[in-house]
Formats: sequence, structure tokens, C-alpha cells
Amino acid sequence: MILFCEDVALEEIAKRLLRELNPTVQIHSVMQKRGSSYLQKSIPKIIRSSQALRFLVMLDGDVVEGRCIGEVITEWFQAEKPHNITVRFANLEAENWLLADKQGMAEYLRISPDRIPLIRDDYANAKEFLVRLAMRSPSRELRNDMVPKTDHSSVVGPAYNFRLREFINDFWNIERARENNSSLERACNEITSLSAF
Repeated sequence: MILFCEDVALEEIAKRLLRELNPTVQIHSVMQKRGSSYLQKSIPKIIRSSQALRFLVMLDGDVVEGRCIGEVITEWFQAEKPHNITVRFANLEAENWLLADKQGMAEYLRISPDRIPLIRDDYANAKEFLVRLAMRSPSRELRNDMVPKTDHSSVVGPAYNFRLREFINDFWNIERARENNSSLERACNEITSLSAF
């Protein structure tokens, strides 16, 4: 399996889903995390090698800008997508999938679960909301890592990705999250059904 993910969060999510839901599928390599535009440029190369390899592509759903996902994929591939390339979208961002496990996120941030609403696919700006939740954490280390400095233009803190990786691997409950998020549920079902290639 060759893994292509838009960013660090989706890469860690994909690895965790494969480990837990389909451990017989081994990741042989991970393509660089350069976003959906890099994927689109790489499609001809992926198609040429797809007969011998299996690809799992994980992207944020905001790249489709409200369009039908099936139409976007057909446009990207200029034909029917090869059967051994699996494409899944986290609608709208990877953080939607993580926040769908509100109990796990509350435990990680050390805040009350009552502060976290039920986050579904259509919740916009989940990344910004997660940063606002981190501001409320009693842990200074978490706040320093996840919340941007007031004089910086970044929307996240300096160790935001490190903290997401920690949450995904140590606190995120996939079963709870997939119950609350339909695009995660579809991704879980697809990953479960993947065969080793």
C-alpha cells in the first residue's frame, strides 16, 4: 500500500485506521504531504503504476468546494478511477473526524465534554474550533503547543501537528468517532474492505 495524505493529521489517521481496522494491509511508502494540487499533478504517474500497486488517498473535503465528490474524482482522473486507487475525503477537515470523539478530545485537553458540541461532517472551521478548545485547557504545555502566539499569522501553534499525532495514537476512539461522523464511517468501511495487494 502506498499512502498519499494531504497533511500530517490525515496521514496519522490513515495509519491508525489501517492498524486497527485492517492490519493485514501494510504501508510500503508514504507520498509527500503537499496537498490536493500535488495529487492532481501526480495522477498520471499514479495511473501508470496503479496496475502493480495499491494507493490509499486521504484528503480534506474542503478541496471539493461543495461539489459532488464523484464528479471531482472523475475530473481528476479524466476517466473511471482505477479499482486499486482508494480515495476518501474527511468532510470538511481531518479535525472533524477527531472532534467526533468528544469524550476522547475532552480527556486529552483536560476539559469538560460539555464544552464540545457534537461535531459532524458539515461543521465548518473545525481546526479553529479545536484551537479555541485548547485555549481552555488547564495544561500550559498544551496551550503553548496548540495555540498560536498573538504576534504570529499562523492559525495553529508551533507543535499543533505533534499534539494531533499524540491524540490520534493515544486518545482517539475510532468507534465513538465513526458513530458521529458519516464520512469517517464510510472511510472505515472502505479501509476494512481493502485487500492486501
